Amino acid sequence: MENLNEEKNNSLKAFPPNTTDTEKVAKEDDKEKWSLWEFIRYITVALLIVVPIRMWVTQPFIVSGASMDPTFTNGDYLIVDELSFNLRSPEKGEVVIFRYPLDTTKFFIKRIIGVPGETINVAGIETVLGENEYFVMGDNRSESFDSRRWGPVEEKLIIGRAFIRLWPVTKINMLPGSEEMDRMLKMGVEFIK
Repeated sequence: MENLNEEKNNSLKAFPPNTTDTEKVAKEDDKEKWSLWEFIRYITVALLIVVPIRMWVTQPFIVSGASMDPTFTNGDYLIVDELSFNLRSPEKGEVVIFRYPLDTTKFFIKRIIGVPGETINVAGIETVLGENEYFVMGDNRSESFDSRRWGPVEEKLIIGRAFIRLWPVTKINMLPGSEEMDRMLKMGVEFIK
């Protein structure tokens, strides 16, 4: 009996001693309404911030396959910068994510080897790039399915550039792939092999 009295006393301590049952219920309803309002407010603010960023600024991308080894490996988690190419054109050497020209539901990651107006000579076959056309290849040339097989990529299919690598944790960095481009330029290695 003593435990029941303690529980009753503990439950009454939350309200002033002269509070009626109706007032208690009203206060609890107000708390529930406030909690629901707070939840709706936080969800709305989150959507107003996250959705535009996700749709027009950045998006996640997981590397699949070995075409960019050793720069990127299967399972690397990237954040793609979608904003830069609205302000400028893609540049030679940049790692880009784009829609595969023969099936735009698929996304590929490759390095830009040739830019509009250039002539690319691969294995004796010359490709003259038209306006808004880019020649792309994987860093792992022998394993890459790229512009050598299906031709140039139109600029409108380029989604963005690799901006941040978040996984694996040991390789977190900004502008991943740019160090490989710098290394190739310092060694005098041509982008096309």
